Amino acid sequence: MTSSKHQDGPFSSDQLNFNLDPVETKTAWIKVKNRTGGKLKNIALKVGKKATEDAFNVRYFHGSENITGDVRGAGYEFDLNAGKATKFKALIKNKEKGAMCFMAEVEHPQAGDAAVFVAANTPC
Repeated sequence: MTSSKHQDGPFSSDQLNFNLDPVETKTAWIKVKNRTGGKLKNIALKVGKKATEDAFNVRYFHGSENITGDVRGAGYEFDLNAGKATKFKALIKNKEKGAMCFMAEVEHPQAGDAAVFVAANTPC
């Protein structure tokens, strides 16, 4: 699992940092790649450490589908073929001058868990 400020990368497992002014919106890209030799079913994308909703609004998308409710809830489930990757978009809007950090994570019973940290105006 990696993240980037740009849809086409470069992607890294390092923490992704943003500086956001009030009412500014920026995009974080999250990429999940299946490094196993077989298809993985029922992978769940979740938010581990949630953003401070008073100061920030984060919406999650898979393609054009808004998956925010699933990601914030039990998780957005998807399958991934061997060697393939998929990307998710997180739109981060700063509603007021503040700081936030969140962890996006994937969970899978056989392949294990992975996570990336995204921070705005603060370190995680």
